[in-house]
Amino acid sequence: MNYSIEVEIPVGMGHRCDDVAALNTKVENQCGRFSTTARIVGTKIQITIQKVFYRDFEPVANWPLLLEIIDASNKWKSARILFKK
Repeated sequence: MNYSIEVEIPVGMGHRCDDVAALNTKVENQCGRFSTTARIVGTKIQITIQKVFYRDFEPVANWPLLLEIIDASNKWKSARILFKK
């Protein structure tokens, strides 16, 4: 799954955003990968998200590895960007 998100920085914010770098995440293991990249380009914040599972089936022994990817994805959902004037 690949997602691209662009967020327009509100006028008057002076293109200052805290914690954009905190949106960058990478968790990868033998089962898959979850990664996000966020950067400011002009007046927008561009976010790219990738969630990849390498196989359709994993043995039960790999459940902790799958949880690493799922947990990283769920944690990222609560990320916030703070705009400052």
